[in-house]
Parts: sequence; C-alpha cells; structure tokens
Amino acid sequence: MGNRLRSWLTAKPVLENKPGCTRCKTCQEVCPVDAIVVTEEGPQFDRTKCIRCYCCQELCPPQVIGLSVPLVARALSKRR
Repeated sequence: MGNRLRSWLTAKPVLENKPGCTRCKTCQEVCPVDAIVVTEEGPQFDRTKCIRCYCCQELCPPQVIGLSVPLVARALSKRR
C-alpha cells in the first residue's frame, strides 16, 4: 500500500518536449540510481528505480524534463 500511496502523491519526471530533447544524456549521467536510459526516443524513466530526487529535471540543459503531478496530489494541494 505504501508504494501505491506514494505514486498517488509524488510528482514524476516526464519528457515534456520530445522534439527539444538533444539526447545529451545529462539526465542519465546525474541520476543517482540509474533510473534513466536515453534512447533515440529520448529519456526512458524506470519508475521502479526512481527516488524522485528530480536531479534530471533540474539539470536538463534544454529544460525539456518536467514533473507530472498526480491528480490526488493536485487536489490535496488546492485544499491547503
């Protein structure tokens, strides 16, 4: 149940602008848990390994990695 709850409440890194990705592999290199592999399609995120440190999003040179916030988390943040 803990992993499911975490997935409902925690933002996940996503490739927001596929054409803007230069495939520089910075995201892959800075990921501390090797949860990213850059392919011809861009970065592929292994959600089972990702620890949500967001280094990939913060250090992406073309800034094409964003965060997908789950609906439950968005709803709870609006209630504050």
